[in-house]
Order: sequence, then C-alpha cells, then structure tokens
Amino acid sequence: MKQSSAWTRPQHWLGRRVLVTGAGGFIGRMLARRLAEAGAEVHGTWRSRPPTADGITPHPALLPDDAERVLDHVRPEVVFHLASPVSPGTAPASYHTLRPGILDATVAMANGSAKLGARLVYTCTCEALAGGPVPFAPDHVVPTSPYSALKAAGAAWIRMLAHSHGLDGVVVRPFRTWGPGERRGLVYEAVRAALDRRPLSLTDGSQVREWNHVDAIVTGLIALAAHPQAGGGVWSLGGGPHHSVAAFAHRIFDAAGAPRSLVEVGTQARRAGEVDAFWGDHSQTDALIGPLPHPDLALALQDLVDWTSEATP
Repeated sequence: MKQSSAWTRPQHWLGRRVLVTGAGGFIGRMLARRLAEAGAEVHGTWRSRPPTADGITPHPALLPDDAERVLDHVRPEVVFHLASPVSPGTAPASYHTLRPGILDATVAMANGSAKLGARLVYTCTCEALAGGPVPFAPDHVVPTSPYSALKAAGAAWIRMLAHSHGLDGVVVRPFRTWGPGERRGLVYEAVRAALDRRPLSLTDGSQVREWNHVDAIVTGLIALAAHPQAGGGVWSLGGGPHHSVAAFAHRIFDAAGAPRSLVEVGTQARRAGEVDAFWGDHSQTDALIGPLPHPDLALALQDLVDWTSEATP
C-alpha cells in the first residue's frame, strides 16, 4: 500500500525554498513547522498572527497587493497558498468584500508562481462541492456561497494556467479539519465550553461530518506537493471518521471530563443551506499517495483538550 509519509521525508524537502501564505493560520502554522522540521527553507506570510516556530522566516503581507514583492524576494521552488478570508454566510453581497483576498490573491500567486517556475499548491475548499451528491467527488463543483464560489474560481484559474501556460499547479480540497491550533469554529467552542463547564448550544446535531485531524491533512498537503504526478490535478484530502455533530461534541466533553448534559441539542436553528451529510470521495488521492494517517480519536481529542487548556484564548 502506498504511504503518504513517503513523500514527506527530508529527502524531498531538505534545502528546498518554500513559501507558505497564511503561515500564521490554523493549518498554515502546522504546515510551515512540519516543512521546517523536514529541512526546507520556509518562508511564511501572515497578517494578524505571525508564525512562531523555529526555522520560519516571517513576511507580513496583504494579498494580493504584496504578492509580487514577496515572490520576487523569496523566489520559492514550491508555494503553498492557504491565505484567505473565511466567511460562512451565503449572502451574495459578500462577494465584493471577499474577492480581493480570495480570487484576486489566488490569481496573483498563480501568475507569479508560473513566472518563477514554482509548483503551486492551492488549498481550495470542500464547500465548493457542497451542492453535489455525497460522497463529494473532487471535480463535481457546485458552490453554495460567495466564499466557495470564489475559491472555486481560483481553482479554475490555476487549472487554466496549468493547461495552457505551463503552471505546475496542484489544487487540493481539504475536508473538515480540527486539532490543536484551531481558535474558532465548533470544535474550539466545544472544547472551551467543556473546560469551563458551561453549556454548548447546538442545532439538532444530527448532521454527519468527516472529521480530519490537522496533522493528517498537513501530511497530505506535503505529500501532494512532493509527488511528481500530482501536478495539474484536483485532489481531495480527508478520510477521517464520520460522526454526527452532536456525537463529536459528546466525545469532546468526555475527553474534558465534563458532563454530556451540558451539550444542549436542538437549542439553535440550522444555518440556511446546511446539508445533512458531508464527506468526500478520496479514492483518487488514496491511489496516488495512500490513505492519510489519522490518529486515534480518543487520544487526539485528549491532546486537543490539553492544548486548549494551556493556550491563551
């Protein structure tokens, strides 16, 4: 069986010059650290929270305005483009606010990567598939919000450059990711509520999701960036366990030693357009790099609780 870890070893990364946009974010921070540990020369852009791990050169930047400056200065061999504003709403008016940081920034990073001859690994969003059938196939694009439509447009631009202008572009769609370092969203709020012994208000909680540990997703990103056959493709990342939102919240409260009765199911209304089932078809990715190595759920949740209890809110 193929093993994704085979493509994350130092032999692929030692001395390679890498740029990670959004290196201060949840996934970007761990990605930059793992690349530095593998021996890469890592540069990372940030806006509000700089990367702090050893071996990472930080570059404060606002994209797309600073894209050309950063690329010309770093001249990377591989670019991981993760930086993006996130908006969960479906209101069309948010398109104009989100476009510069999503689509325009992606176009700038893609054009600059093509000019340098760098491999570009673009993290799109699984939400761009949310209007299609389950399990979501990586190429069945049906966006359900301005955010996912703009991310999908960025992926289309990269594929156009790869097809017609020689860009070595890799489009990746990570599915629901959780773990230490996440500071917003349901999982973080659930852990904080459990630690504080206060109620967590949920919808009916029956929505089933695919829960992927951040370490597994980072392994997949690095493996696809190194694999010579990933260029020009669209790859989903995931394969973690499927649980309902309520069941996952209960597991978090168990890990924190908090009573499950504090998880108040049915006290919130669902968001407009929220789907009952959300997980991906990862067979193409698994065939290329092998299934991602997900940790034991109970142990990983305990690690998350311990990390959150020690982290500054």
